[in-house]
Amino acid sequence: MKSCKSSHPSETPTLSAQPWTTTTKRKDYKPNEALYTLVVNKLAQARLFDAIDNVMARIKSESKCRLSDNFFRTVIKAYGNVGGLINKAIETLYDMPNMVAGLL
Repeated sequence: MKSCKSSHPSETPTLSAQPWTTTTKRKDYKPNEALYTLVVNKLAQARLFDAIDNVMARIKSESKCRLSDNFFRTVIKAYGNVGGLINKAIETLYDMPNMVAGLL
């Protein structure tokens, strides 16, 4: 797995994760696909693939919102095209039914 180091010297994993951590602790926090897509895209741009793993684990444990195939396509592209993590992209593809099953 790629490290959590950012390709941008001024951006650190701590700074990238801070808004996410603060937001998810709010009482009015309601996760939705748009939020998750934005977070995954930003983390992929920063090459923080371990953080994407954490977001996916959180989605799986929360199971509070429905996610479209487009969301999973975004995650798979982040792992495969941006990160070169082909096995992780395939794993995400095969894990899709498990993530959707929790919502039914």
